[in-house]
Amino acid sequence: IGTTLGGRVILVSGTFQRDYTSDYVLLAAGSEWDEETLSVVPVSTSENDGSVASLTPLGQESATYYYSSTESALDAWNDYGGTLKLLENWTISDDSVIALDDASSYVLDLNGQTLELTGYLAVSNSTADQTISLTIRDSGSGGALKFVGNPSHVRSSLISVSHNGVFALEGGTIVADRSA
Repeated sequence: IGTTLGGRVILVSGTFQRDYTSDYVLLAAGSEWDEETLSVVPVSTSENDGSVASLTPLGQESATYYYSSTESALDAWNDYGGTLKLLENWTISDDSVIALDDASSYVLDLNGQTLELTGYLAVSNSTADQTISLTIRDSGSGGALKFVGNPSHVRSSLISVSHNGVFALEGGTIVADRSA
């Protein structure tokens, strides 16, 4: 299967006989990529001890999916938008850019947890007729988005908003400590 010009393959279930990664596939909401078995596996629709986040996709307000890895949760959030709710503290320390650009509305609910990044958040849209929004809120108490360390790519902004992007802070705290 080949794709060009931003095309994607949507997988509902199955196993590949070839070494694909989740970078090349768009998973159906409620599924995640298993790197060990190179297959699509369903995610839980109820919280369990291994859940790191829940996602209520945009337009599917009656459906909530629970993810066991930060990578799967972030991939699904970028693909489908909606509300990503942290269920534990997260640390993403590989200078990653969390680029939100596939859906129209993203909400990060810190839920009293801390998301610690050495990278930055980017909200951007290449389609001039659509606005993309990111809202950060904290339905718990003491939630924080913390930017730490010296990333390998120096940025003047911790949250980059461009091309019809909108950012709103409704709750939580944003902390910048780039001195380490």
